[in-house]
Amino acid sequence: MVHKIEHKDFLSQSISIGDIVVRPDNYTNFKLGKIIRLTKKMVRVQNLTGKKKAENYFYPSAVIKVQPQQVTLHMLTYQVK
Repeated sequence: MVHKIEHKDFLSQSISIGDIVVRPDNYTNFKLGKIIRLTKKMVRVQNLTGKKKAENYFYPSAVIKVQPQQVTLHMLTYQVK
């Protein structure tokens, strides 16, 4: 029997595979990422910015779901590559 995994982000928004999130990079920076997998306790996030397309695991409470329009505006404004 397969159970559907449900997670909530830092703002208690439901998150699922394919959502765009802001996630911590280090102690003072953040990066944009896309959720590619859900596990029982964590979410796997692929970087959307930067040279590396690395994938890392984060606790759901460490990410914040953002709207695609906000991401597009950010990328156009700051020319993130």
